[in-house]
Amino acid sequence: MEVTFGLLVLVTGLLISVLLLKGAKSLFGLSHPWWTHLPALAVFCMTISFVLLIAATSRDDPRCYFTMRQFISYFGPVGIMVIGISVLIDELWGRQEVRKTFNWMSLFDEVSIGVMLVPLGREFQSYAPQISATLLRCAIAMICTALLLELFRRPTPRDRYVVAEDTSALEAELARRTESGERISYFEGQNPAYLTVLVAAVGVALVFGAVMSWRAAMPWVSLLLLVFAGALALLYGGIRVSVTSTLLEVRLGMLGIRLLTLPTADISQVSVYGSAAIQDVGGRAGRGSRELTVFCLGNRRGVEVATAPGKRYLIGSDRPERLAAVIAAARGAGPSGAA
Repeated sequence: MEVTFGLLVLVTGLLISVLLLKGAKSLFGLSHPWWTHLPALAVFCMTISFVLLIAATSRDDPRCYFTMRQFISYFGPVGIMVIGISVLIDELWGRQEVRKTFNWMSLFDEVSIGVMLVPLGREFQSYAPQISATLLRCAIAMICTALLLELFRRPTPRDRYVVAEDTSALEAELARRTESGERISYFEGQNPAYLTVLVAAVGVALVFGAVMSWRAAMPWVSLLLLVFAGALALLYGGIRVSVTSTLLEVRLGMLGIRLLTLPTADISQVSVYGSAAIQDVGGRAGRGSRELTVFCLGNRRGVEVATAPGKRYLIGSDRPERLAAVIAAARGAGPSGAA
């Protein structure tokens, strides 16, 4: 009976995990292999199912019932948060790979889930040691499986060159404004859909955790989670780029945290990155390029701006040809080409 129940929980957890991960990949257009997150999500789903069942059948044991509810109150939201963060980390890593390299951060969700299983194992140690041992073996198997999946993962192939946008009409308009002395003003934002959903999901998880912590008489933990949720909400909005006749600015989130302020007179060169921006930056960084600063949220393309002292900035953009044309017009020259 116990073996049958265990197999049922295992199969159910795997099916739910596969459906969730494939759905997320399709919805957000993720390029990183979805199955690398399968061990953590499967163990998470199985643990939630197991604990809920224990809680439902232990109402006659107040201590066990309260312990299971308390465990779910932090394991649920925190587990969702760490898996979401791991998905984002792996996606950004995959988009910057030029060649296959082992990503140790891919184990972030598995290790986090394993650590969170420790308190549950301790609770079962006194009156059900076999369950405690099973949880330990499950955590070890989860981490080992994740290691193997990362070893066999292949980098996602990407096309180096893409079709450029025709900006001839925009360049003509910019030239007319420059000749007439009109002020140039341009704005664009980069806020991928997957990042928006992730910020919302993590924010909801933090608020839920704060509510449960308050109910568990942990006001300081609740306050800390609310502060994190508020900070995350203020960062919502992604990267925002503005260009005027005199200034190039890159800001972050609704607060408009200033990441870069660069006078257009200091710009010596502007070039469109005609390939996967983060991918190629990873290659350049690997060759020891310390002069490059990147402002990008995972988009495949960008604009590289260089200054006379030799400092370079790579700004991710959904429409890099337009951005490059505006920056070039603001500094009083045409675009210098594509990288």
